[in-house]
Amino acid sequence: MIGDHKQLSPIVKCKEAKALSRSVFERLSEHASMLTTQYRMVSAPLGLHFNLETTAYTYKLSFVQHPDICEFPSWKFYDEKLETAEVTRKRQDNLVFGQTVTRFFHVKGKEMEEPDSYSKYNMEEVDVVVRAVVVSVTYILRTKLQVFFSTKL
Repeated sequence: MIGDHKQLSPIVKCKEAKALSRSVFERLSEHASMLTTQYRMVSAPLGLHFNLETTAYTYKLSFVQHPDICEFPSWKFYDEKLETAEVTRKRQDNLVFGQTVTRFFHVKGKEMEEPDSYSKYNMEEVDVVVRAVVVSVTYILRTKLQVFFSTKL
């Protein structure tokens, strides 16, 4: 099996089906070495010798994520072992749109859910975004006003 259960987990809304919130792939990857041991214990006495490999390998190299984006999943899901491939690091246009660089912030907060909806929100994230916009707009206005007044004198 090939996949990455850390990328997208099942979305289970039904309380009775909460046990299904962990995918089969996730459960198998957590128990790979145990499955190998159990297989050997059962197959050896029967004289069965198949080359069964149940080692779980972890995703360690991203070819699509900018290093700034890669930091969060590396920290949150991959024990800080996920890295951005060198070919991706060398791309000059990763997150630059014109002259504006996009920034990413890690915000700890509580995810809230709208009643009778799949929509979620995090007020701590809202606060960080509002503050970032205010700081950015203030900086832009200050810079433009300085340029405007320095050319008028």
